[in-house]
Amino acid sequence: MALWFLTVGLFASQALGLEQRDSFSVDVGVGFDWVGQKYRLSDKDTLDQFNERSFSASLSYGGIVEKGLRVEDKVTLSDHTVQNLLIAGWGIAIAQDALIRLENQLEFKDYWWSGRDLFGSGYMEDRLRIEGLWPLGANVRLAADQKLTYVNYKKSSAYFRDSWLSESTARVEAELGWMWDLTCDYIFTRREVPDTSGMDYLSHSLATFLDGLVGWTLRLHVDSQLERRQSKEESRQDYLNLIGRGELEYELGSKISLVFRSELEQMLYDRPDDIYYDFWSATGQLGLSYDFSPVISVALLPTYSRSKAKATSIGETYRQTGAELDLDYAGTGRLWANLALELGVRDYEQVGETSFYSNYTYVHPTLLLNYRLTDELSLDLFADYDPEWHKQNEDDFTTSLVSCNLSYYLR
Repeated sequence: MALWFLTVGLFASQALGLEQRDSFSVDVGVGFDWVGQKYRLSDKDTLDQFNERSFSASLSYGGIVEKGLRVEDKVTLSDHTVQNLLIAGWGIAIAQDALIRLENQLEFKDYWWSGRDLFGSGYMEDRLRIEGLWPLGANVRLAADQKLTYVNYKKSSAYFRDSWLSESTARVEAELGWMWDLTCDYIFTRREVPDTSGMDYLSHSLATFLDGLVGWTLRLHVDSQLERRQSKEESRQDYLNLIGRGELEYELGSKISLVFRSELEQMLYDRPDDIYYDFWSATGQLGLSYDFSPVISVALLPTYSRSKAKATSIGETYRQTGAELDLDYAGTGRLWANLALELGVRDYEQVGETSFYSNYTYVHPTLLLNYRLTDELSLDLFADYDPEWHKQNEDDFTTSLVSCNLSYYLR
């Protein structure tokens, strides 16, 4: 399959005279994933865990799809599954600074065993994307993006249903001068499930992104998204959702900066109930960032969060106080690492013996790492540990995740 796929791509690029950034490349890798959940059940500690070892090989032709052709076939074999991903992309300039890009991803996944769907069902998923970019002036561009996704399961069920998803985006990108960038998106999403119209829905979204500098010492970033979702039939899941985020960084000196981050979310359901309930939440962080060297930076951010839900037996209404410590390292050109450590206390309102939640203390370390051992050999690591110590011991809960991948690149 891979040889046929790449041969067609090679002859197509020569016949169309497409520009190529790179030629053939082969990547192989081994990976390991482990997920665990620890909780109390019948006065005993219970650990549910899942681990998976995998081997992957990828054969590709071409470079990044801006101008030219790119084709790739990636096969992944693990303890539990076999997966094949075929990618074909093509980009062409139709005028100065005007581009059209097309990409199709066809993915097949199946399980080694038969008659036992422990994690789900095997499936075929096709993802098509068409994108166009047109300049409207020296500093303004118009973009249109169309995505189509079709999923077909081998064994459909109430949890795994065949579906169509269409996402259409119209975007305006503007450079406002003085290092300010503004992006505005309108997104229309439509989902159809042939087996049941009760899962069909339409969605309209407006998104904005603003980023820039005030003088030479103050950086500001603001983004927001407003989404309206409606089902074809009356559904409890129809809603209006607003999310806003902001980040401000002010240089107090050559190595130290004041950092402020905030996030606000409002959820309003058409027909709220005890499961789909209205709520709002807000989080604020204010602290300092310090550059120990050009490659090492540390940030300490005290954090306060507030969530208010509509009166309901399981609604989340709480206050959360804590702090976040971030350590970034990007040196030698081969190693990049980020270590984030969060700790704090969450207090729920109206906590009693019959409450669904109980107050708890938490510590949450997360590690992201990429290390280029050689020009051809690369190691990626992600580790996450999130224990909760509740006032009621039977509610103690811990989730853990480790994912690593060692890749070898043949260029």
